Amino acid sequence: MNQVINLAIMEKGQIGTVAGIRGGGNLRLKLASLGIHTGSKVTKSSNIFTRGPVVIYVGGMEIAIGYKMACKILIKLHPVESDR
Repeated sequence: MNQVINLAIMEKGQIGTVAGIRGGGNLRLKLASLGIHTGSKVTKSSNIFTRGPVVIYVGGMEIAIGYKMACKILIKLHPVESDR
């Protein structure tokens, strides 16, 4: 089962795919200009416990977005690979 959560609560190092964006056209355009759209693969690279910027890798770039914006991005987490 793949869990869907918002980007802000992902943990550092987790990988997922953008499943949706809860917002209007302006937010979608802003995110698209950063390479974030439904189907994008993202890896969270920061794990700040405050409501500060959220840093992710997407499309070969590391970018920072605001906490409120990150809360509107829904991520389908990839299964964690176990070391057997």
